Amino acid sequence: MHKIILIVSFVLVFFVFSGLVSALDTNGISAYPVFSKDTLNVGSSITVRITIQSNTDEQLQITHVGVNFDWMDSSGFFGPDLTNNPVTIPSSGSYTTPPFTVQVPTNVSVGLHTYFVGVDGTEGTNQNEFYWNSSTTTIIVLAANQTGTTTTPVPTGGGGGEQTSSPLNTILYIAVIAIVAIVVIAVIVMLMQKKRKTKPKATSTDKPAEQPAKPAEDENYSI
Repeated sequence: MHKIILIVSFVLVFFVFSGLVSALDTNGISAYPVFSKDTLNVGSSITVRITIQSNTDEQLQITHVGVNFDWMDSSGFFGPDLTNNPVTIPSSGSYTTPPFTVQVPTNVSVGLHTYFVGVDGTEGTNQNEFYWNSSTTTIIVLAANQTGTTTTPVPTGGGGGEQTSSPLNTILYIAVIAIVAIVVIAVIVMLMQKKRKTKPKATSTDKPAEQPAKPAEDENYSI
C-alpha cells in the first residue's frame, strides 16, 4: 500500500508540474514595442505596435501579445487579444501587431518606470502552450506639460520564459492541494494498519486449575 501511494504521488507531481514549464525556449522569440512618439507624459496616451520575431524552427500561433508597464497589474498585458483568430508565424518569421493605444494614468509618478512585453501562444504541430516574457526595460515618464525625449530601449529576447497569466496560479494551487491530500491519506492508511497489527493482550481471570489429589498409598493389613 505504501509503495502504491508513493508511486501515485510521484506521477501526480510530475504531470502537474510538467504543465507549468513553458514549452518554448527562452530565446525562441524576440519582441519589441514601437511607440508613436518619444515623449511619455503623465495623463497622455501613446500608440504602440509590437513586432514579434520567431527564432525557432517550429511554427508559432500567437493568441495574446501586449505590453506591461509597472503601474499595471503584474499579470496583465495591454494589447490585442487574438484568441478567436490566432496569428501564425512560420519558422524564423515575424509579425507586427496592429497599432493599439496605451493610456498613462494621471496618478503615475514622474520619473523612471519599467515595462516588458508578453506573448502567449502555442508551438509546433503538437500545439505546446507557452507563456513568454521579454526582459524588463526602463522608461522615463515626464510631467503632463513637460517636453523632452523619453528613453525607450527595446526589449529583445526572453526574460526567463515566465508564465504570468492566472492559469499558473490555479494549477499551482491545485498541485499543492493534491499533494497535501495524498500525504494526509497516506498517514491515515498507515495509522489504520498500525491499529490492526497492534492487538491488546488477552487477560485471564480464571483461577489456576486445582491439582488432582494424589492416590492414597496402599495400606498393609496383618491378619
